[in-house]
Amino acid sequence: MRRIPRAWLLALAALLAATALAGAYVWKRSSGGPPRQVFPPEPLTTDPWGRLLAYPGKQAVACPVQDESTVVLIVAGQSNAANSGALRHTSRHGSRVVNFLDGRCFVAASPLLGADGRSGEYWTLLADRLIDEGKARQVVLAPFSVNGTRIERWQPGGELHAPFLAMLGQLRAVYRPSQVLWHQGESDFLLGTTQTTYADALKALVLGVRSKGIEAPFHVAVASRCLLSAWRADNPVAQAQRAAPDAALRILPGPDADAVWADAHRFDDCHLSAAGQAEMAERWLGVLR
Repeated sequence: MRRIPRAWLLALAALLAATALAGAYVWKRSSGGPPRQVFPPEPLTTDPWGRLLAYPGKQAVACPVQDESTVVLIVAGQSNAANSGALRHTSRHGSRVVNFLDGRCFVAASPLLGADGRSGEYWTLLADRLIDEGKARQVVLAPFSVNGTRIERWQPGGELHAPFLAMLGQLRAVYRPSQVLWHQGESDFLLGTTQTTYADALKALVLGVRSKGIEAPFHVAVASRCLLSAWRADNPVAQAQRAAPDAALRILPGPDADAVWADAHRFDDCHLSAAGQAEMAERWLGVLR
């Protein structure tokens, strides 16, 4: 198979990031996966990286007091960890599932504050399922997700490292995080990041998280599959993610997002359909049981 020129891949990744934020993806499955919700333009406030800081209709509530039945999830990564899903969700459990941002809490509802994009996500589904299964009485979601990002942007010296750690510091002042859930890597596969480069950057990121006094398990999803490229399951990024678990650093496996790839699971050739969102929520639930 002909190798795709790196310049083309860089341009494609940039276009993917731009269209994700605008709310319109240009790649569609020829097999006709489930449609994505389309929303009219809405006023919003974002940070320099496109993360939502304010959005119409958000319901502010008192931040819950943490006890032994409270699960606090830091959710981070690129577009599939952000608001790029096909279907918006609002927690079925009301103020028992909250979206934490800058010391304030809101009833969890797509699009989540702290993540970019303005469509759906699966973290609210996961939080609801944790309560359904009796694994939590209340859940706090603390997102930091930016679409189209390579791992190098998250490591020390990368533009996202300091703001991510600043968010963690704000969270740590109020809560003791239960888990860090990491879903990122598709851009690294598309742009040819090596296994060693990815592994070293991820370890450096985790060490940064630990420097903020956060000792919660850091779960790494296998996530490298996006677009109809020359993908294979044993690609360097996926290998780095599978090899990431480290007892000393409390790095643990996450679900295999690459396996969530049936036509029904992606509304384009990258981002999660309603069925894909539900499947990812269940896979994370299985990891956290």
